[in-house]
Amino acid sequence: NRIVWKAKKFMLPTNSSFFFNELSNEKQNKLLSQIDKNQCGQPILFFKNSNEKWTLISTKQIICSDNERIFAIDLKQIKVLQPTVFKTNNQLKEFKEQNFDKREWDELLLIDRNNREFILQADKGKDLFALWNILLMTKRFFDL
Repeated sequence: NRIVWKAKKFMLPTNSSFFFNELSNEKQNKLLSQIDKNQCGQPILFFKNSNEKWTLISTKQIICSDNERIFAIDLKQIKVLQPTVFKTNNQLKEFKEQNFDKREWDELLLIDRNNREFILQADKGKDLFALWNILLMTKRFFDL
């Protein structure tokens, strides 16, 4: 319920983010065939970007597709969550010098507690920041 509440605060759904239960049956079935529902829990929010890469937030996991593979990360394993532009100090320096537009970001870097790195996908701007903030909220639940 908190994830839905937070999503509504960001005025989701949009043209590229959806509540899972509001997707067409065909789309739901396609996604469910690609995930382990026993492991991920109840699917809640689905984000896609213009390249058809996607991220699904469920009650237990984040499931992502980069068009080459599908991977899942337990919500309780999130250690770091940040825009990919902040991955290295050099990139951060470039960001500051060139004044990149945050509204163009469409990827987040997630580092889990085993120091594995994952790239999460969402549409540029509002959807990415909603995804980021929703996941930061869930991370805080497990950091208590």
